[in-house]
Amino acid sequence: MANIPREPSIKELNRKLKRLELLVLALVASDGSGPDGDIEEIFRRFFRDRDEFRDDREFYHFFEHLMFESRKSGSDLRDSVHHLEKLVDESQHKFIHQTEHSEIRFRELVDNMRELEDNLKTANKELHHYLIFQSFGDEAKNISLDRFIPVRVYLSDDKQDDIEKITNAVDGLLDAFGFQFSDDFPAEKGSWWKTWFAKSKDVITQPEVTDRLEKIERALDVKGLHKPQAEVDKAQAEAIAILTASVKEIPNVAIQAGSILLVKVTDGSGDPSLQVRSLSTKELIFLENNQHLLCKPETVMQSLSCNSSLRQLSKSERK
Repeated sequence: MANIPREPSIKELNRKLKRLELLVLALVASDGSGPDGDIEEIFRRFFRDRDEFRDDREFYHFFEHLMFESRKSGSDLRDSVHHLEKLVDESQHKFIHQTEHSEIRFRELVDNMRELEDNLKTANKELHHYLIFQSFGDEAKNISLDRFIPVRVYLSDDKQDDIEKITNAVDGLLDAFGFQFSDDFPAEKGSWWKTWFAKSKDVITQPEVTDRLEKIERALDVKGLHKPQAEVDKAQAEAIAILTASVKEIPNVAIQAGSILLVKVTDGSGDPSLQVRSLSTKELIFLENNQHLLCKPETVMQSLSCNSSLRQLSKSERK
């Protein structure tokens, strides 16, 4: 007679249903793994083999281990979530900082663009004035205009402290004699070579430009040679003193301000010498076409003198 499976009792069904509920609870609480392997495999075994965990004590022992692993997995999950929250918080703060920095840089760029636009308008206005008065020929020199002079500085070293001192000193010198920095160009390193354009602080004539530059020459010569000179006022005297002090620790220096050339040279014995020279129109043109000569303070004066001598000789030969 064939064995007919016995129908489970209500009690047995309730017991199995309770176990099933506990296993589902363990599955929800876990990350898909248990003490004896994959929970899905445990469920397959549970439904496939009705004798599995028939003993309640054995089942609940298994369930306790399963829940322990689930709690452990949950703890790891919480740590991962906390770590993720920390990373998100750090990223958010970093993003906010970068956004604020970008906003500051954007405002700076906007301000720079506005400044450039204003400078361009001013430059166009000045250029048109020159173009208008250019047709006046020699008479233009007596018309009051914004006047520009080149300013160039060569230092035999590029120590930052010396650069700041000399830059501030040149700025102060120009200010004392009625000029101000207008445009500048990137400096060249190694030694230090810097070019600016300086503009008169008010509209003046060409003879007034010449007069101011001659005052700078006389003031430099007075200070350099320690001669008294009542013509130099207090502000100009202080500017000259600051300039001469700023070049004290620099072995070789060449400074051109328009037609004025200041050169400091230190010989092999460590003895410095300071020379100031007012350039003639021809010397100024020669130096404008040979600006590299300023990078050799020890020979620039000689080069200018040789050029003048050659011109004089050329004139004599033509005669």
